[in-house]
Amino acid sequence: MLADFADKLRTNYFFNKFLYPPLTYVRSRILYRIFNNESNNINFRYKFQSLIALLKSKLFLYPNDKVNLFILGAAKSGTTSLQKYLTMHSKILSPVYGKECHYFDIDSFFNNSNEMKNQSQYRAIFPKEPIGDNEYFLDATPNHYFYPNSIERIYKYNPTAKLILILRNPVDRAYSFWNMQYKSKKIIHSFEKNVELEFDLINNKSKKHFRSLHIIRAGLYSHYIEKIYLIFPKENVKIYFMEDLKNQKTTVLKNIFHFLNLKYDSEIFEEKNVKANSRIYKKKIPVELKRKLINFYKQDILNLEKLTNKKLDHWYEL
Repeated sequence: MLADFADKLRTNYFFNKFLYPPLTYVRSRILYRIFNNESNNINFRYKFQSLIALLKSKLFLYPNDKVNLFILGAAKSGTTSLQKYLTMHSKILSPVYGKECHYFDIDSFFNNSNEMKNQSQYRAIFPKEPIGDNEYFLDATPNHYFYPNSIERIYKYNPTAKLILILRNPVDRAYSFWNMQYKSKKIIHSFEKNVELEFDLINNKSKKHFRSLHIIRAGLYSHYIEKIYLIFPKENVKIYFMEDLKNQKTTVLKNIFHFLNLKYDSEIFEEKNVKANSRIYKKKIPVELKRKLINFYKQDILNLEKLTNKKLDHWYEL
């Protein structure tokens, strides 16, 4: 319900024109800097959500059933649209407060063996009612596929969980993520400067680690997928592509529901076309910078082609 209200606000002219800019400034320039821990990559909203869940877990008795479905990422690749489609199904439930939980990427919630300290707190992020057979609690947190130890933590929490990734051309994804963060004033550098800073980090010329310096590395999909396959069996993992969700929605959703052993209801999904978090770019990526990024990603894309058995040569074309 809160997520639906937020979606309506985003399309409201008065809110976007007069209320959103000052709210964004206060959040990004004041609250974000006071409450955020860059090393954990988590903002105040998710910390507050976790605090409420902790209080609820102390006040109420929650069932022991576990979250069993994860959309791992990648950010700005259609994760929100996919989450909205999946939760149209009556047997797939989201967290109480929206899409993302940001639990497995918070180090303080886990011990040195990557075991969750308080499962009741995580469970309290979701509806109190227990899930039955062939039902799912869905955690759609895009950070999880690349954040250190997240996959191992998910496996130790629930080794039978099902994982879904949805991917996008890594250059486009990086630019889209930067654009979102820049417009919300969480990033102050230009895209060109941000790429330069991150390449300095990659090449060991800098020791800085913070949110805006994982934009490029998050596009090394095959690197992270290979790590996932070392932990989870391949039959528990499905990989899709943003362009296919957009152009072949029915095929993708039918495949996912088959993976989940759930019925695909054409009456629900055929008439729905979800659009989420789409933004306008004021300019394109400079050609030389795009060529540099393509060269950086090319080997990883070739590896991804082998992992997914899908031709992605259009990803490394200018």
